[in-house]
Amino acid sequence: MVIYSLNTRNDDLEFDLENTKGAYEERLQLCQEQLELMSSSVKQQKSNNYLSDDLNKGNDSKALNVR
Repeated sequence: MVIYSLNTRNDDLEFDLENTKGAYEERLQLCQEQLELMSSSVKQQKSNNYLSDDLNKGNDSKALNVR
């Protein structure tokens, strides 16, 4: 009876550990996806800022040439 009890307890612990591992893996996957989205968003914002800076510089130089 003691052996059965210990085996059952170990099975319960393994089950709990597998569930915990699965939950953490899901969270890790979600965090990685969010990080990728944020990184691409930052890259896009940077490129948009550089583009608008270049356009503004171009507009300023044209305005100066016209005057």
